Amino acid sequence: MLRKAALLLILLSVVACSRQTPAPSESIIRHSGEADAVTLTIDVIAEGMAEISATVQVARNTPARQAMETLFQIQTSGPAEAFISGIAGIRAETTRKQFWHLAIDGRPAQTGIDEVTVSRPMHITWTLKTW
Repeated sequence: MLRKAALLLILLSVVACSRQTPAPSESIIRHSGEADAVTLTIDVIAEGMAEISATVQVARNTPARQAMETLFQIQTSGPAEAFISGIAGIRAETTRKQFWHLAIDGRPAQTGIDEVTVSRPMHITWTLKTW
């Protein structure tokens, strides 16, 4: 039994050490004076729980989901992990019929966050709602 545990520990160590760390990607965060910088504001509203807001300069043509994942801890669910189910530790509880509603510049989004690119100053709002 002890021999099996030692063998398992060695195997896990080899696997963990053999994983390659991905090369760091270029940061999407920019300074306001940079030529490709655009302003992105993200509001997260969970009435009665929290209201979080972040305004940053990001590189033009940054995928909005990448910006979200850079600024907030995101939980996903559904096929291909396509649905945002939690933002900054606040989860939409399906048992309570909650979901995250996405709005772009004050209008309900016509696409999911994966389809949004920050190519101009943009205001993204996530509101925890009930259906």
